[in-house]
Amino acid sequence: EAEGNLGLALYRDGRNDEAEGFLRRAVARDPARADLRQSLGAVLVDRGELVEGAVLLRGAVRDRPDNAAGWAMLASIAGLAVDEAVLAWRRALVLDPTEAGLWLAAGKTFKKAERLADAAAALFRSLTLDPRQPEALGDLGEVRRLQGRALEAAALQKRAIELDREDTA
Repeated sequence: EAEGNLGLALYRDGRNDEAEGFLRRAVARDPARADLRQSLGAVLVDRGELVEGAVLLRGAVRDRPDNAAGWAMLASIAGLAVDEAVLAWRRALVLDPTEAGLWLAAGKTFKKAERLADAAAALFRSLTLDPRQPEALGDLGEVRRLQGRALEAAALQKRAIELDREDTA
C-alpha cells in the first residue's frame, strides 16, 4: 500500500522516472488497483512505451469507467486508433464537461480524424468555457477553413493572434 501511494505521489509531482519502479512493484502486488495501473500507464506513455501504457490505461478505464482523467489519458496517446481516441474523448467529456482543456484536446483529435463538425463543436465549447485561448481560436479557424468558411476562419485566426500578443505582452 505505502509503495503504491509513494508511486502515485511521485507521479503527481512529475517525477516519473522515480515513480515507475514504485508503481510497477505496487501493480504487481495489487493488480486490481485501477489508480495504480492508470498512473503507471501514463508514466509509460510519457516515456514512449505506448503499447504497454495503452494496455494499462485501457484496463484502468474498463475497471473505472467513471474516470474522466483516465479516458483523457487514453485518448491522448499518439498513434492510438482514431476511432478509439474519439470514443475515449467522448467518454471523458461526458464525465467532465466543464474542463476547457479537455474540450480543446478533443477538438484537436476530432480535427485529425476529419470529423470537422465534432471538432468545431468541441472547440466552440472549449472557448465557451474559457474564451481567452488563442490555441482553441486558431484550431477553430483551421476547422472553419477546412469547412469552406474562409471569412469566419480569417476572423478567428485574427482574434487568436491578437490574444496571443496580449498574453505575451
